[in-house]
Amino acid sequence: MNDRRAATLPLVLLAISLCSGCAAGGGGLAPSRFQREFQRYLSLPHQKAFAVAGDREDNYVFGYSYGWRGPELARDDALEQCNIRRRSLGEEAECRIYAVGNEILWQRAGDAEPGSPPP
Repeated sequence: MNDRRAATLPLVLLAISLCSGCAAGGGGLAPSRFQREFQRYLSLPHQKAFAVAGDREDNYVFGYSYGWRGPELARDDALEQCNIRRRSLGEEAECRIYAVGNEILWQRAGDAEPGSPPP
């Protein structure tokens, strides 16, 4: 296993354990839980990304990654981690990048500014 994967593994296990209890009704995180997890993500070193998939009924899954050599690699890995959880929990919404580094990129239709919790 390369060093980058080894650094990501603890986060993957944490995220899986956090989401595993949310499987009923499509699986996901309530917005307050989402905010707590995103705050945890913000404390991680740069070259990181946070991806999320959710529906209009407040069901969310996410994946995040950090410690990569560049933002593109972090984005790819965060999307991969999110998609693994999305498929395992039956979430139909597609994973999208919520943030790269500490910059929130997510913007819902009708939102004036990025950063509102998904979906």
